[in-house]
Amino acid sequence: GLGGVFGLLPSERLTRRLSPKAQLLIAGVGNIAVFAGWLLTNNAWLSIAALFVLGIFVSPQYPIAQARAYEANPGRAGTVAAIGQLLAPVRLAFPVAMGLMADVYGLQLALTLLVLQPVGLMVLAALFKNPSARARTH
Repeated sequence: GLGGVFGLLPSERLTRRLSPKAQLLIAGVGNIAVFAGWLLTNNAWLSIAALFVLGIFVSPQYPIAQARAYEANPGRAGTVAAIGQLLAPVRLAFPVAMGLMADVYGLQLALTLLVLQPVGLMVLAALFKNPSARARTH
């Protein structure tokens, strides 16, 4: 949505000032905090505002993660793209699985599990070294 557009606007400037790892960590923490607030609110206007702010934090995550994947595999763009395509069925099945989970275990639990995505990105960002720094040491 509109929050996503506002989240992508400063991305280029932030790239010059912050490492991709720092950007993913900041976006992840913001995502988790705003998402938790959204889950706890019962007010429609606060919910709309939270979803707008959530879009700001969510929008840079995919482009940064994708850029890191290409950076970590120089000269292997085809491999990175192929792996992305192999994951397409998972991306397509995910909404159905979430719907089934909500049906069986309740909507609140299913929505709460969505926080695993930014947590997973934060863990991956923390675990992997900067590919450009690794290239300088070899």
